Amino acid sequence: NGNIIWEGPYWQNKHELIGVLDDKYLFLKNENILGPIPLGEWTVPFQNLGYIADGETLEFPWVAQYIRMFNKDGDEIWNWNPFNHFSMEDYDTFAGTWESALLNLKYGWTHSNSLWFNESESAIYLSSRSLSRITKIDYPSGNIIWIMGPDKKFGLGMENICTDLGFSMQHHIQQLDNGNLLLFDNGNLS
Repeated sequence: NGNIIWEGPYWQNKHELIGVLDDKYLFLKNENILGPIPLGEWTVPFQNLGYIADGETLEFPWVAQYIRMFNKDGDEIWNWNPFNHFSMEDYDTFAGTWESALLNLKYGWTHSNSLWFNESESAIYLSSRSLSRITKIDYPSGNIIWIMGPDKKFGLGMENICTDLGFSMQHHIQQLDNGNLLLFDNGNLS
């Protein structure tokens, strides 16, 4: 009948908003903190802009997506902060994200783009494109159950499972009825 049945808070991430449990909603919200500019092919151009770019100085905005849960009244009732759970020593060095950071003057560290909530497992699946990883998160504790992603040679995590799958820079995560995961593999590292 055209009536608004729910209107949530403003968020800056266009990727995901899903209804979960009883009248609760999960979405991704961009947040940033200052982090280092790591050493790499991009270091000198950053130094030419006046940054120290020594791999240690906290001087450049790193953007990640927090998971937020709100109730139907718009009150935040749970959140998950990737800065508290992921190591900033894990970052892309192969797919050009630091070159993009040079142009955008911010580093899209996680570029998380999709969520899936499994009520029976009480788990959230998070797709983080720039880290080429799928993370399974226990709800409500927020503990990481596992991270699926590339081999450690890519610098995107040391304890990843299913490293032989070879997906990278993926979008979308969905769990099928048989428990399999469906994702769109951009294949940037292929």
